[in-house]
Parts: sequence; C-alpha cells; structure tokens
Amino acid sequence: MDALRIRQVLFNLITNAVRFTEKGGITVRAERGNSKVIFAVEDTGVGIAPEDLERIFEEFHQADGSSRRRYEGAGLGLAISKRFVEMHGGRIWVESEMGVGSTFYFSLPADESDPSLSSSPPSASALTRTADVLSSERPVLLAITRSRSAVALLKRYVANYRTMTVPNLAEARHAVTRVAPQIVLVDETSEPLTDVELDSLAAEPALSTSLVMACHLPGEESLRQQLDADAYLVKPVSRESLWDALRRFGPDADHVLLVEDDRDFARLVTRLLEDSPVRQYQVACASTGAEAMAHLKQWPVDIVLLDMVLPDMDGSELLDRMHRHPAWTQIPVVVVSAQEDLDPTAALGTTLTLAQRRGITPSLLVRCIESLSDLTPTAAPPALPAPQGAPAPSLA
Repeated sequence: MDALRIRQVLFNLITNAVRFTEKGGITVRAERGNSKVIFAVEDTGVGIAPEDLERIFEEFHQADGSSRRRYEGAGLGLAISKRFVEMHGGRIWVESEMGVGSTFYFSLPADESDPSLSSSPPSASALTRTADVLSSERPVLLAITRSRSAVALLKRYVANYRTMTVPNLAEARHAVTRVAPQIVLVDETSEPLTDVELDSLAAEPALSTSLVMACHLPGEESLRQQLDADAYLVKPVSRESLWDALRRFGPDADHVLLVEDDRDFARLVTRLLEDSPVRQYQVACASTGAEAMAHLKQWPVDIVLLDMVLPDMDGSELLDRMHRHPAWTQIPVVVVSAQEDLDPTAALGTTLTLAQRRGITPSLLVRCIESLSDLTPTAAPPALPAPQGAPAPSLA
C-alpha cells in the first residue's frame, strides 16, 4: 500500500467534511476485520440529497452546486479518492441524511501480498513471490507499460484475465519465466519495439504457446504527446512520480511554478517538493492562467507544473501561449491532471501486431479474423464493454 495516498484520501474526506460542517463536529474511525480495513469520516453537516448520492464521486460534481459555490474546489477530491481506493482493490461509499450529516466510508484489503494492489507496476520480484498463487487462478495477461491509465483499463475491462504489469522489456523477460502468461501485451507508446525485437520476445521458451501483441495503449505518454508537454502526471500524484518527472530536467532546475486552483492539492505538492531528497525546490503558486503569465513575466521559472482545468482558461490555452512566447517556449511543462481523457473513439495508433513463437497458424489467423469481423471501416467504433457486475460507463 502507498501510505501517502491513503493519507491523501483521508485528507480529502476530512477537508470536505470541514467545508460542509458549520455546527457540531467530525469523527474519524478505523476498524480492521479479517480481510479488510474500513475507514469512516462522519460529519454533522448539511447532508447530501438522495439524488446526489449516486453522482457524488463523479469528477466536477458537487452536491447542491448552485448554493455551495462559497466552498472552494472543483469537485475533484472525491473522484480522485474513489479512483485511488479502487486502484488498491478497495471500495468507497457514502451514507447521508439531509440536515443531519454524512458518513464517508472506504475499505481496503488487509492483505497486502497481492501485487495488483500496488500503485505502480509490480516488479519481477513481486511476480516471483506470487507465481504459485497465480498458477491456480485466471489466465494471465502480462502488460509491458508504464501507463497507470492503461493498466486500469485492462484490469477493468479484460475480465477473463488477471492483468500483471512490468514497466519495461528487461523486467518482462525475467517475469515470463516465473509467471506463464497466456498473452503478452507491449505498449508501444512507452516501449517501442522493432519487428525483430518483437519476434525475439515471442521466441522466449516460456512463451511457446503464448500470444504476443504490440500496439499503442492509452495513457500519460500519449496525452503528453498530444499536448506537446514535457511530462504528464495523473492525479493522485505520488511523491516518486513527481520527483522522477522533475529530476529529468537537470540539477539546476529548482524554481517551480505550480499552476493549480485547488489549494489543498497545491499545499500537498508544495510539501512534497520542499521535502525532496534530491534538492529543495523553490515553489511559487498561481491559481489562474492570468496569475501564471504575470509570474512568468516577472520571475525566473525553471519548470511549470500545470493543471489542465483553471478558472479563467483551459490549461491547453496557457500551454499554447507559452509555446508561442519567445522567452517561455523553452521552459519545461509538466501537466498534472485529474482527467485521463479516455476517449473510446480516439485512434491510439495505426497498427496492431501479433507474434507467436511457433508462428501464426491458419487456425489462429481465422480466429483473429472472426474476432475482428464486426469492425468494418464504416462501422462506428464499439463502446467499451461494461466491467463485470457494473453497468456500461458513460464516457461522454
């Protein structure tokens, strides 16, 4: 478990309780059972209307938004908390009564041995420790990717397989000898391979009957390329991912401009940067695009951390202005967004490559053609299937 992110969930829930509680108090509880830990944050605030309970965890949704505008924030805290809890194999929910108060609960597995509960792709050593367990469970899909978005997509929708991930090809070669995957999926956005390298991977003895696939997967890298930014981080941001993103810009880049209208998140990022083991960054904050441009005109900036949703302009507009300004165009920009912008109709790439150690047999070819027979050039792209036990999500 990532202790920082668990604290961030609690911090988000407590902060929301404080905002909406004018009388009474707030109670935080934790209880551990045989297989899970349940946290509860109870307030005596205004409560949540029944029609809002189903939507309260949606991004940008706030209960009674018309009358609660005096409370700052863009409605992202609960959406981020939900995403983070689910990444760790948990569940979050709320019980509320208007005029009485609300109680937000979230549960997390008490057993941390499952590598799928990690906030980052498990290493080959983690795969080794769980090989015996996996042998008796669902078939394995081994994804070679550094995209959290892609991992979440695969785990949510490829329900017949247990998705395991490694960040690069070197770790994949070690992993396949311990976890015999039925499918190996290479994310060419983060790990581009030549045909020779793909054939070499498929020729691994441990993959004698496995299918190796290579294509572009959705995620942070593809979003970075679309925006022409230098890095892309998806909230909730871990301290390691934040430090790694900034470290690449060299030892002299220590003046950071954080463009973020959520003050709670701005305080969190500022604390993480000031506590960096690499060096102590000097952080300035701007809550709007106009404030950011004013700061850029007056003060030296080595790195910009940019939220894509600002009160006065879209983050991409500020990014475009920086690209067109002679004095700002060379400043590295790290996009920090709560939106993964997963569009089921957006093209990720033009090729999907299949490889198998024993070659593509006629029977395999026919099965592949049959599986893709519904995808004609004139047909509308299919919607993502609903994950097991849940209705089809709306991606509008």
